[in-house]
Amino acid sequence: MAIERTLSIIKPDAVAKNIIGEIYSRFESNGLKIIAARMMHLSLADAEGFYAIHRGRPFFNDLVKFMISGAVMVQVLEGEDAIKKNRAIMGATDPNKAEKGTQSVRITLLTYRLMRCMVPMRLKLQYLRSPTIFQI
Repeated sequence: MAIERTLSIIKPDAVAKNIIGEIYSRFESNGLKIIAARMMHLSLADAEGFYAIHRGRPFFNDLVKFMISGAVMVQVLEGEDAIKKNRAIMGATDPNKAEKGTQSVRITLLTYRLMRCMVPMRLKLQYLRSPTIFQI
């Protein structure tokens, strides 16, 4: 298995609920290393640019508003199958569609159905090299 890196964002609801440490503990207990991290506030332009792929979808404006509503924690995770592990730890985007018995972060730590606590994604090296909002 290959060592991968993935960029993840702990969204404002999880930051406000003060569960960053609990989420980090789950990453680490599943063999993921947090190799870089930074807390930040996204600007409107940053959020619109980052989520541009969703522009035109019905949830775009609400997602952008939510992402600028408070601090986010951005981190780079590293480990074997980091992308797959991160997604499994976070769980289904809609907790109501999660497999029975799932112990994901979205099910066990958060109570807000419409607020998503994480953004797991593939990390390309240009995320870290380019002058983007995610210089961590």
